Parts: sequence; C-alpha cells; structure tokens
Amino acid sequence: MKKLRFKTAMVLFLGIFLCSTAMAYGPHGCSETNGFENPMKLFVNYILGITDEQVADLAALKTEIREAIVPIVTQMKDLTIEEALLAEEVDTVQAEAQFDLLSGINAQISDIKFDAALAGAKILTAEQRGRILIFATFFIDIAQYIMDFPGWDTLKDLHDTYSRPDFVKDRYSYGAHGDHDFIQLTDEQKAALKDLKDETSEQIKPLIPQLRTASIEMIPLLLAQTIVDSAAIAKQVRIDSIKSQIAAIGSAAAIEGAQILTTEQRLAITEKMREREQKIEDWKNGDHEGCPYLNK
Repeated sequence: MKKLRFKTAMVLFLGIFLCSTAMAYGPHGCSETNGFENPMKLFVNYILGITDEQVADLAALKTEIREAIVPIVTQMKDLTIEEALLAEEVDTVQAEAQFDLLSGINAQISDIKFDAALAGAKILTAEQRGRILIFATFFIDIAQYIMDFPGWDTLKDLHDTYSRPDFVKDRYSYGAHGDHDFIQLTDEQKAALKDLKDETSEQIKPLIPQLRTASIEMIPLLLAQTIVDSAAIAKQVRIDSIKSQIAAIGSAAAIEGAQILTTEQRLAITEKMREREQKIEDWKNGDHEGCPYLNK
C-alpha cells in the first residue's frame, strides 16, 4: 500500500510540474490582463521560464482534457455493479459485464490522460523538461528514503491504537458500521472472507512494485531531451496492462465475496448504503447533527 501511495505521489508530482500552470490558469487565478497571480504560478513560471504562448497552450490543453473526460466519467453513473453484486441472487454475468464496462471507461480515461501528458511535455522546451527531471529525480530519491525509513512499523502501531472521536465513530467512520456486525457474519463467513482478502492481497502484491517501477520509468521518457513517442506509448501499455490485472483480480474478489453472503445480508448492506447516502445528502444540506464542532 505504501508503494502504491508512493507511485501515486510521483504521478501527481509530475502532473503538477507539467500541468499546474494550465490547471491554475482560470477565472479564479488570472485575467486577460494581469497574467499570473498566485505564488504557485509565479514559482513555475520563474523556474521553468514559461512563456505566454506556452501558458495559452497549456490552458487550451486543460480545456481539451476536461471536455474529453467529463462525458466519459458520467458514464460511470449508469453502471449497475452494486445492483448485480447485492441482488437477491448475485448476478455474476451482469457483474462481470459491468466490471468490463468500468475497465473500458478507465482505459479511455487513461488514454486521454497519457495523451495529455505527452502533449503537455511537448509544449515545454527540452531545457524546461530537463529542469523538471532534476526536481523529479530529487523528490523520487527523497520518497524512496522515506519508504525505507524503519520507523514505518512504529507509525503503523500508533495508527492501529489511535481512537477516533466518539461522534466520528458513531456516525461517519468505519466504526459506524460496527465492523460490519450489522450483517451478522457467521464464523464460517468471516473465515471465508478473510481467506479471500488474503488470497487477493497475495495476487496483487507482486504487481504493485511492477506498477511503481513502470510509472517511475515513464517520467524520464516524458521529460527526455528528445521525446520518443513509441517508447512512451510502450511504457503506457505496460502500465495499463498492470492496472488491468489488478482491476481484474479485485473484480473477481468482489463477485466471490458477494456470493459468500446470504440474500438477507446483501439486503442489509443495500439498506446501510442508502442510509449513508442519505447522511451525505443531509450533510450537504446543512444537517451536521452529532458533530460538536459544526453544531454549536
């Protein structure tokens, strides 16, 4: 899990240096006359020597990405994965079909993001990419040092013994479900679910370092003096392949896990999900009952 978070952090870091200028270039941060306003923009502009033309190109790229991704993301709302998994009888055919659709949606989004990263990198000059690579290499080394820090086990122990405030446990945390006591798992079910979790983790475990390595190897390809499209595309295919394997393992585990439960237990989960959705809506509408910091 730490390695997955490390990989995510590196991707976010690269994204910030490639696209932060464009992402921040909008009605809340600049105008046609005053240019850069916030410190992040000034920092990126100064360090990389971003020109006005590049700012315009990055802003256009941001708009293009948004217009391409938004309609694809909205397709997720039409997926019926939960309905298939929590039906009176688990509909494995529907669940597998819906997971395939989700995989396809994620693949489309991944392609758009990669094309944008490649285009964003090409908007920069070779010198600018070189400067980013220096920063990226530095922060990767720092992150690796942190990952290897022997105190992680101590921090994990502290986290395991941390007790959340009562109002959080009662209403908004994992503890609100009574550690899933509300579905009244039998000892046999608990053992089966634990075995499934352990088996799934073991299957995914060797893929995580592969994904991390491939993602890190992508960085110098996008920041090379001369970007070779074929090399970057091949690396992205590798990254997508690993992600697909992880997703497939997770999907299969979800279907198998749903079948361990009884009809009544799946119905209880459905009802609990609806309750939580209603709580979220109530929170959005200003009902913060039970939170002493907001209701005074």
